[in-house]
Amino acid sequence: PFKVPRIALYRASCQLDSQFLLDIMLPGIDGFEVCEIVRFNPEWQKIKIIFLTAKTHEKDIPNGLVIGAHAYITKPFSNAALVEKVGDLLSKIQSPNVLILYM
Repeated sequence: PFKVPRIALYRASCQLDSQFLLDIMLPGIDGFEVCEIVRFNPEWQKIKIIFLTAKTHEKDIPNGLVIGAHAYITKPFSNAALVEKVGDLLSKIQSPNVLILYM
């Protein structure tokens, strides 16, 4: 797990078939910004992003999906739902790596 988003972004550049479990409340830059950075880079388009966050405001969920997340799971979350969503996305990646960014 990474607590510094910039380190995770560097790792993403090295592992293009990755999946992010991404919190929104991160130090420095927030998860929305990390998602936008990943989506802006054409080489990182294969990276799957799941927001796993306590941000439940009615505008946060659609915003996360519009900027490019594949799923948005709110805390508290069901372990079964998380495992199912991660498994579903990992099955679509040839060499899966999971990068976790949390606060």
